[in-house]
Amino acid sequence: MKDSLRNNFPWFFLLPVMGFLFFGLYFLLLDQAQLILQINSFHTPFWDKFYALFTNLGDGFMMLPILIFFIFRKPNFVTPLIYVALLQLVMIVLSKNFLWPNTLRPWGYFHENLPNTLIHLADGVKVHSHDTFPSGHTLTIFSVMYLLCLLYKFRPFSQVLLFLLALWVGFSRIYLFQHFFIDVYFGAFFGVLLAHCAILLWRITINSSSMDLKILSFFQNYRRKIFQQIRELAYKLNIF
Repeated sequence: MKDSLRNNFPWFFLLPVMGFLFFGLYFLLLDQAQLILQINSFHTPFWDKFYALFTNLGDGFMMLPILIFFIFRKPNFVTPLIYVALLQLVMIVLSKNFLWPNTLRPWGYFHENLPNTLIHLADGVKVHSHDTFPSGHTLTIFSVMYLLCLLYKFRPFSQVLLFLLALWVGFSRIYLFQHFFIDVYFGAFFGVLLAHCAILLWRITINSSSMDLKILSFFQNYRRKIFQQIRELAYKLNIF
């Protein structure tokens, strides 16, 4: 397993991330309030509607269809996905409740400090005021996309596309006035870091074998019941 991960290391995802983090240092030095106002000035009705939907790719619920796919197609990949989800939860709870609690989001910052500033908000999007750092959506999408690249033998072009998708979701958080650039920047950094940590934990459980086998056997034994529960829930929600 170690050799497989080493031979298939997703450099074409990681190198663009490193480039983003390097060149992003310039934007960190800029006034974050002025930067987001400049981005906010380039709004259109089309992009308002598009980003209002597109940004949901960074929601934690996006992991559910991936988990379902892994349960039925790649049950041995369920463990690292669970690990990265737990690490995301711990990171977000710690950062937004203990490390950087009540930090102001763009809307909260301008409401308290520059209340007369003209700001455009997309219709139908609930804009929050606090707990801005880091961007949870950006953290989630980067950790999941990078984890998929670590697990699968994606071609270089596909890795770059997944990076651009993650970066685009991060940009949507700025466009929708939910986060400053600095929140997205560190959301991407922490997301990649958590994916690495999830793989390291997976290697440890593979070496000890017991934990990974228990998780794997659980989903193999109960995936039919899980599928039935998902199908019943989908019918109740009128998805089908």
